[in-house]
Amino acid sequence: MLKLTLLCCIFLQVLPALGQPGLKNTLKLNIPGYFLLSGSASFEKRITGKSAIQLNAIAGKAYGNEFKILAARADYRWYFSKKKKAPLGFYGALGMGVEKFSFYTSFTTPTATYRRDYDASGFALAHYYGYQQRFSNGIMLDIFCGAQKLFSTYRDKDGYEYLPNTPKSWVLYFVPVAGVSAGFSW
Repeated sequence: MLKLTLLCCIFLQVLPALGQPGLKNTLKLNIPGYFLLSGSASFEKRITGKSAIQLNAIAGKAYGNEFKILAARADYRWYFSKKKKAPLGFYGALGMGVEKFSFYTSFTTPTATYRRDYDASGFALAHYYGYQQRFSNGIMLDIFCGAQKLFSTYRDKDGYEYLPNTPKSWVLYFVPVAGVSAGFSW
């Protein structure tokens, strides 16, 4: 049901853009963000003079290989500049998506080392601000930061829900959304 709702939201955001001439498109990569759990490949399409939608494929890792994430998110961006049209200038963005990640915990006793692997999936809400600039050769630079709230259920590799001190294993926490993306616009 969540996937169907997400697809409907994306379709309704794209629908107004289909009939408008002269839309701007941007394709970007955020490689440094991979190490902040927000590395992404993004496609942005201008909807109006002050707004755009962006579709993201996200991957990342942290703490060596202890924490890995794969996600897909759709963002709505509102551009604040009075002189520049979207997708240029300062903006604020709201996004919604689905995520799947894995992590492990380990501890050592005097006799052995124990490790427990977990998988998690759920949905995410993101809110961030940034600045996007286009250079004369068509290269686009996007700098952004904010936070992403993840709503997830954890299970260990054997299928048991497990987190100490959480009655339903639902966890709400924040993950950074930050990076420097570079790409092309046309």
